[in-house]
Formats: sequence, structure tokens, C-alpha cells
Amino acid sequence: MSPALIRSWRNLWGEELPFLFVQLAPFERWMACRGDRYPEVRSAQQWVADNVPNTAMAVITDCGSRWDIHPKEKRPVGERLALLAARYVYGEDVLCEAPRMKSAAVSDSRIDIRFDHAGDGLHLDGARLDGLELYQDGYPVGYDACAAEGDTLTVLGESIRADAPTQVRLAWTGYCKVGLKNSAGIPARPA
Repeated sequence: MSPALIRSWRNLWGEELPFLFVQLAPFERWMACRGDRYPEVRSAQQWVADNVPNTAMAVITDCGSRWDIHPKEKRPVGERLALLAARYVYGEDVLCEAPRMKSAAVSDSRIDIRFDHAGDGLHLDGARLDGLELYQDGYPVGYDACAAEGDTLTVLGESIRADAPTQVRLAWTGYCKVGLKNSAGIPARPA
């Protein structure tokens, strides 16, 4: 969704229409198309949702298909759009936003990552988080396990050091199925 397109449709209608749109689904390859550059496109989509008034994006980092650009799971997409409409169009007090990384604290063998929009708490499918990448001193760092409690994801790994510059990325790949969700069942957004 581009700001120019939104502006033109709003000008044609003569009002500030709400724009609710869906994030591009994760995928690896479909015919001759590859999903390698999709993280940049998803980032641009997030920029629109964050900076263009009266817009919101449904995050679907858990609904993709490795070998098909069109996800088969339509129900979660529709439910997330309905939550966004309930909140931003009809003014209901509902949790509709995807969890978003807001801070990280690093200590030896551990990183605690806090998220906005956790609702009643984050939950994690399994002991590892698909799409989670850790870097220290510019190099990839492995980890052993993750756990979620409240608004915090804890990542444990023997090679994590408190004294190294750390970068955390989530879903910054063409395909992954993010299994970290808030209490509304909405997966974490790419970061």
C-alpha cells in the first residue's frame, strides 16, 4: 500500500477513508518469484501503517506458504482485519495490533526482549522461535531456547555475551512461521 495510492483514493472519495491492509505473506519461492526481498517490502508496508494517518496493517507472519505466494489460511487474515476495523473504524477497545519489539536487555547467556501489544501476555509455540536471528559483533549467534512470559521473550544461549553489541531480528527472511503471539493470537511483526 503506497501513501500516494491512499491519498488518491481519499481525494476521489472526498474523505479520509480508513485504510486497513494486509502484510505480504511469508513465502520462499513461487514459480520464478523468490521471497528474498520481501522483508524490505514488509518494512515499507509497516512504515505506511506507522506514518500515514488512519491506516493499519494486519500482520500475518504465521500464515505464509513456503512454495506459494498466496497463503491458503484465509480465516486468520480476515479475523485480524476485523479486529483492526473494530478498533480503528468502530472505536471498540480490542487488542488488534501485532506484538512489536520495544527493547532488549542483554546479559551473559540471556537476552530479554520486551514487546508492546502483548495483551494479557505473549505465548510461544515451542522452545525455538522460527525467524529469530541474533547477531553479536556483527556475527550470527546461536541460541538454545526461548520462553515467553508477560510482555517479554527470553532467549537463552551459552554463546550470548553481555559485553558485545547485539542485534535482534525477527522474520527478516522470505519465509518463516512466527510462533510468538499475543493474547489475541496475533503473531509478532517483523523487526
